[in-house]
Amino acid sequence: MRDRQKSFSEKYKLNFRILSDSKKKVSKLYGVNTYFFPKRVTFLIDENGIVFDIIDDMSLSDYAENVIQIFKKHKIESNENVKK
Repeated sequence: MRDRQKSFSEKYKLNFRILSDSKKKVSKLYGVNTYFFPKRVTFLIDENGIVFDIIDDMSLSDYAENVIQIFKKHKIESNENVKK
């Protein structure tokens, strides 16, 4: 699985870690119910370890681009808050 994550990160030039939780350890910690079927839930976490967005319903065809846009928006908003 690490190779797929690395390939994905390189393709989209991500400068942050991504996680695949195949053993469902992290999903349980975050309260994601994976009892019957696996569910794609994305927790976007900033450099301070704060979850700033949770995505649990998104089309896979534009998933990566949407996640990138959300990160960019968060960064802009964070910078604006620091300036205030």
